[in-house]
Amino acid sequence: EVLRQRGVSDDPSLIAAMVRTFRTHRPTIQLFDDADAALTYWQTKARTGIISDGPAVMQRTKIEALSLRNRVDEIVLTDEWGSDFAKPSVKAFEWMAGRLGAAHARCVYVADNPAKDFVGPNVLGWRTVRVLRSDGVYRDHQTADGGAPQATIASLNELPDKFSK
Repeated sequence: EVLRQRGVSDDPSLIAAMVRTFRTHRPTIQLFDDADAALTYWQTKARTGIISDGPAVMQRTKIEALSLRNRVDEIVLTDEWGSDFAKPSVKAFEWMAGRLGAAHARCVYVADNPAKDFVGPNVLGWRTVRVLRSDGVYRDHQTADGGAPQATIASLNELPDKFSK
C-alpha cells in the first residue's frame, strides 16, 4: 500500500527484498525495565528459557539485539523445528522441560498472547502467567479455548510474589 501511495511499482521481487530486509535487520530495541529486572532476578533462582514463535531469522536478530543468549539457559525458536512445534503445540514445552530438567508441574510460563501462548503449557500442567500491559500488542486478543492463564500481572515485577514459592 505504501509503495502504491508513493507511485512505486509493486514488483514482487522488490516486496520480497523489503520483507527480507525487515526480517534480517538488527533492530534497535531494548527490554522493558521490568523484563530486564526479572531476567536478572530469576537467573540466580531457577533455570530459565525462551520459547518463541515467528520467523526464526527475525527472532534470532531480536535475541541478539537484546543479548538474551547469556541470560537464559535454553532458547527454542519453533520456526526452526517446523509448524508442528509452534504454539499452541505442546512439543516445544515438552522439549524445554526436558532440557531444563524440570517436571511440568514445576514449570512456569510467562507470556502475553492469550490467543495461543497458554494452551500448550496448560495441557502439560505448567503454571501460566499473562503479562497484560495497558499498551500491550495483545491486550485485546481473545483467549483461546483452554488458554486461560492461571494468573495475570501488569508488570514482571509482580512475578516473584505469584510463583517464587
